[in-house]
Amino acid sequence: MRPALLPAAPAAKDVPNYRVRVRILSVQGKAPAPTQQFDFSLTGNPQGARFSGPAWSNWIPSTRAGIDQILATYNNANNPFWQVTTGLSVTPVAVAPFPSVKLQVQSAIEGGEVSTTPAELFGPTVGLILWQSADKKIHIDTYTGHGRRVYDQALKAAFLPENQRPKKILFGERYIGSDNDVLSWHEGIKRLCGIGFNTLHPVPAALTSTVRAAGIRKIWGAVYNPPGYAFNFTPQRHTEFVKFVQDQIAPQLASGWTKEEIGFWVTSDEPGWYYPARYDEFNKDPAALAAFHSYLRARGLTPAALGKSDWNQVELIGRQQYRDLPSRRLFYWSNRFLPWASARFFGEVAKAYEEVIRPKVPVLVNFNNFMGLAYQPGPVGNNNQGSNPNAAMGQHDWLEFGRERGTTAIATEDWFGDDMAPQWSFYASRLRAASELGQVGMGALVIPRVSGQRPAGMAQKLLA
Repeated sequence: MRPALLPAAPAAKDVPNYRVRVRILSVQGKAPAPTQQFDFSLTGNPQGARFSGPAWSNWIPSTRAGIDQILATYNNANNPFWQVTTGLSVTPVAVAPFPSVKLQVQSAIEGGEVSTTPAELFGPTVGLILWQSADKKIHIDTYTGHGRRVYDQALKAAFLPENQRPKKILFGERYIGSDNDVLSWHEGIKRLCGIGFNTLHPVPAALTSTVRAAGIRKIWGAVYNPPGYAFNFTPQRHTEFVKFVQDQIAPQLASGWTKEEIGFWVTSDEPGWYYPARYDEFNKDPAALAAFHSYLRARGLTPAALGKSDWNQVELIGRQQYRDLPSRRLFYWSNRFLPWASARFFGEVAKAYEEVIRPKVPVLVNFNNFMGLAYQPGPVGNNNQGSNPNAAMGQHDWLEFGRERGTTAIATEDWFGDDMAPQWSFYASRLRAASELGQVGMGALVIPRVSGQRPAGMAQKLLA
């Protein structure tokens, strides 16, 4: 539900005309020469401008066609609030690579306010935003100016004194900057630090010093899945995992961060798998079948106990393929094997992270809300074989995952509102129990976008 004070997204006819101009203050720390030239353009207007030296450029106006174009693009097309994001570009002529450029940006609503805001560029773009306040007045400014005028005020009461900010628990966040203005990045990240975040997802290499200056001391990273997704039986998998981790962290090391400054890494998001596709895949893979047979032997099982005359006949089966006690036993162990094998797989990936980065580095596998249900029969989720009588979905048994040391920080996420905040007490209890079985840590992915209905909703989730 949209809060009552936030107006709905604007139609094109409700977006006023506006205009923008810029003035260069310095290039690489030196005032521009009177003859030094710059190209200036405004998104949505194909007519750019070239200007010289430290004087103001000519004004570039918006166009109605340009406003239509801007409203149809991301993220305006997905934003339910009265905000219009756009931008401008300033480029020194015949200069490469892009130098550090300090400038002023002056933006004006037709018949309305004029804003003048500084920018410090490491690339050509400056974000520009129009927004409507609760009094229906329309404003315009750069992203930096908007942050100073809106977010600084909104977050003022939530800022923590530096000596009260978290030190022992890592709170990670991601700052997605949308322009090349150092000021908007630095001040945005500083706001995150002010409300308690201390670990940041990597940003462009040119901004490492900016991130450090804002107060961030550690970084975190994430990938959707490691090589193999949820299973890997190849003999060379350890070498593959090590190279995968090295490739993951190489850009951060090149950006000036050290291995000791890597706070944590999310190595898989919501892993799960579908049956009967996995049965078919494993039954055709000699390495997977060999692992399955070894798993069964370690539990004292024989082909005869599973209704077969030798191991060559023992394959994974689904819920409509057993007819008697031995085949029922084979069905049970088929579907215990997969989550176990996946837990072992993720454990090997975690060991590769520890080998490359450092022992016990927090490596998270995000379970989502499956709550440790290792097997869900029927056409669950997006199974493309949902009509198959053996259709089902498999996930990890959280406690088994912990027992097998599937990772070094067992974690899940939430996608529920503040009315269900106590659910985190249940999640935390299960995660803690699983982490104790493997003598590892635990983590949580708390989703802000589904919170905010109650003043203490996020706090209640975090405190659990």
